[in-house]
Amino acid sequence: CCSCCCHDLVALLKYNHKDIVEKSEYIASINNEDCTNCGICVQYCNFKALKLNDNNEANLNRENCYGCGVCVVHCPSGAIKLITR
Repeated sequence: CCSCCCHDLVALLKYNHKDIVEKSEYIASINNEDCTNCGICVQYCNFKALKLNDNNEANLNRENCYGCGVCVVHCPSGAIKLITR
């Protein structure tokens, strides 16, 4: 899931062709007790599924999440996991 070199991801993000990429069987799940509200997951989410709310807590927009797992890999506190959709 790299938006700089993946042809299908570029088409999805730049031209809003959501039918090009199938969502995985998984979705991100945030454990707010473990989350340090650093915002790193927001920076790496290609699909804009993660945002920090007014209290600097990470929130997931389930509709936008494709279940790629990039947020899981980059979360320094291990607060994000992939679960079955």
